[in-house]
Amino acid sequence: MANVYDVETALAALIQTAVYPNGTAAPSVANCDVRIYPGEPLPGTLDPDLLARKAHVTVFPGTSRYTTRFETDWQSALLNIQTLFVSTDFATLTVTITGTVTVPQTVMVIVDGTGYAYAVVAGDTLNSIAATLANAIPGATANANVLTVATAKSLDAQISIQGTTGRELARELRTMRISIWAPTPAVRATLGNAINVYLASVYRFILPDNYYAHLMFTGSHEYDILEKVLCYKREVFFDCEYAVTQTLTTATVADNIVNVVRVFEI
Repeated sequence: MANVYDVETALAALIQTAVYPNGTAAPSVANCDVRIYPGEPLPGTLDPDLLARKAHVTVFPGTSRYTTRFETDWQSALLNIQTLFVSTDFATLTVTITGTVTVPQTVMVIVDGTGYAYAVVAGDTLNSIAATLANAIPGATANANVLTVATAKSLDAQISIQGTTGRELARELRTMRISIWAPTPAVRATLGNAINVYLASVYRFILPDNYYAHLMFTGSHEYDILEKVLCYKREVFFDCEYAVTQTLTTATVADNIVNVVRVFEI
C-alpha cells in the first residue's frame, strides 16, 4: 500500500519536472540550482545554499482527513505476461505445449474432469514440462513437447499465471505544503509560478501501489520575514486524496471444476 511518504516522494518528482523541464542536466527555470525533497530543510544546509544563490523546494504533509466512500471489493490490478501456451487436439487426444519457459507459470491439463497441474521451475524446457505431466497423468505419454492421453474421454489444458489483486480499504485527504526557499524574490516568483502551473495541470498521479492520487490547488502564501538572512519563502498548498490499499499475489483460474459428483440413474 502507498503511504504519505510515497505521496511526498511522488510530488517531489513532479516538482522536479516542473523546475527542470529539460532534465537536471539542463538549467532550472530559475537559472539556479534547486534542491527538491520531502521534509523540512536543515539550517546547516539551507543557509549556505541561499548565500550561494541556490534554492530549496520542500514537501511536507498536513493532518489527514478520512474521506472513504467506495466499496472494498478486490480488483485485478496487474497480471504477469503469459509466455507459455497450450493447444488441445481432441481428435488425437494430444496437448501441445509451446512458447517460452518463464516462471512463475503453471500448466494445467484436465483429463476426464480431473486437473493435473505442474508449476514450472527455472531450468525447465517445453519437453521436460510435457514429460513431468505425463508421469503424473495415468496412461499419458510424452514425445518432445506433445503430451498424449490415449484413454481420455475429455481433454482440456490451460495456463495459470500469477498477478496482483488489490482493494481499497480507506481513502484519506491531506493538505500538502510545498515550500519554496529562495535567495531572491525573482527566484521565488519563477519557481512558484512553474510549480503552481504544472501541478494544477496534473489533476492526478500514480503511486507505487498502482492507485491514483488526486490533486487540487487550495492556495498559497508568501513570507518576507526572513529577508534579513536572504530567504524569500512561498508556501503553495494542494489537497491530495489517496487510497489506503491492500494487495495480494494470486493466480488465474485454470480449472474451475471442484468436487463434482456424478449421479447416475439406475
